[in-house]
Amino acid sequence: MMKITRREIIKKVVLGTTSLLIIPEIISSCSEKEPIEPIDNSETFTIDLTDDTYAALTVTGGFMIIQGKIIANTGSDIFVAVESICSHQGGTLTYSHSENVFRCPVHNAAFSYRGAVIELPAVEDPVVRAIKAYTVTKEGNILTIRLNK
Repeated sequence: MMKITRREIIKKVVLGTTSLLIIPEIISSCSEKEPIEPIDNSETFTIDLTDDTYAALTVTGGFMIIQGKIIANTGSDIFVAVESICSHQGGTLTYSHSENVFRCPVHNAAFSYRGAVIELPAVEDPVVRAIKAYTVTKEGNILTIRLNK
């Protein structure tokens, strides 16, 4: 009877396991595979203001939530955008043209167009952080929102 050492057993187990993991991948890499869909890493997105979908943005004080950003028309052809979720408890922000702020209806926190907290919630929890702001440019009837700011 042949004696096998513990070292030899571990070596065979490791080699066997490695083979089970590597060989199928090598074999399948030679077969036809479906192309992988590219991830959308766009740094900008655009809005055509002539499209009726975005009619709310054509009036002063109008705002819309698009791709998780709240975009507002502040007047005089100036548009601003910030993330649409309040950093306090996740409420969806709205835009108040009369105050020129983004406001959370949950506890009344307010944010500037640069994302800064300008009014704490109407509760005793002062843990509110700034929200992300985005650069918006307008050329003709096209708004471009830059996401990497």
